[in-house]
Amino acid sequence: MRVAPCLYYYSDTYGALGVTETEMRLLENSPRLLLQKLDDILLYIEPSPISMQTYSHKTRELLILACTEVENFWQSALRKTNSTPTNKRNYTTRDYAKLATNLYLSDYSIKLKSYAYLTEFSPFKNWDVNAPTNPCFGMRPIIKPNTTEINISLRQH
Repeated sequence: MRVAPCLYYYSDTYGALGVTETEMRLLENSPRLLLQKLDDILLYIEPSPISMQTYSHKTRELLILACTEVENFWQSALRKTNSTPTNKRNYTTRDYAKLATNLYLSDYSIKLKSYAYLTEFSPFKNWDVNAPTNPCFGMRPIIKPNTTEINISLRQH
């Protein structure tokens, strides 16, 4: 009887992913903290057709934190592959879009099953190196300069 190779021990997983145990814990902790913040927000703002236009500093904070976490992860992935920024200074969405294939970003989706009204969300489904602007990163410049325009800007996206 042939046994298929598997990742039975944690050390096998770390080796296969090319990370240390500490790096793995950090990678696991970031999404957990973001989901905890989302859960806290959903205690006060019920996702429904009426409340989807609700603005709060906590939702703004979560959006900024989520975008920052994604950007940090992508920068780390680019540095590990010795990739140099396209503009020779810092990574941009054009550089991040190059990761879409290797990180299977088009397969990534989110569905909050507790909220049937919300549809599945696939932020990187059609991401392309030739059209690298992503909704998450496209909102960030709108958020930073003038917080009074955030609610209007989010409705437009």
